[in-house]
Amino acid sequence: MLELLEVREEDLLAGRKGDWRKRLIAHRLRKETSVSLGWLGERLGMGSEGHVSRISASLDDVAQHPGLRSFQRAMMQNARKKD
Repeated sequence: MLELLEVREEDLLAGRKGDWRKRLIAHRLRKETSVSLGWLGERLGMGSEGHVSRISASLDDVAQHPGLRSFQRAMMQNARKKD
């Protein structure tokens, strides 16, 4: 996802705890894996389990972020390459 989001890991980790990219990654990992909220908070630099739970549960406000459009285009192109 870092490649698709066009962000380096160190830049992502240096960003705000509620960065839309961190939230997107956490949301996806929560849906697709069994990693703990504590692990996500530590690994993504998002803070406590409660904070991770609150900000990764809903992405309604992230849907309005301009960076999400380029990410969605990259995901579509990546999916086409696999076909």
